[in-house]
Amino acid sequence: MSLTARATAEQALPWRLDCIVLDIMLPGIDGITLCRELRDKHHKHTPIIMLTARDAVADRVQGLEAGADDYLVKPFDLAELSMRVDALL
Repeated sequence: MSLTARATAEQALPWRLDCIVLDIMLPGIDGITLCRELRDKHHKHTPIIMLTARDAVADRVQGLEAGADDYLVKPFDLAELSMRVDALL
């Protein structure tokens, strides 16, 4: 299931998700806000990986402070993303 736009947090709440891969730049809501909302609701312990083009240290810190468990910058290698997901699971 792909989660985009403002309704994303509400769409994700009833699902049991193993891992969430989240971009910062989303239509209707930014990924930092969405990450906080997901953490505040039912996904307190679901691993979240921020996958984004924003590569500044301040962006990484903001993503991790929002509750992300990991932060991966685009462009990325699919093998690395897979290993990070495996590590969190």
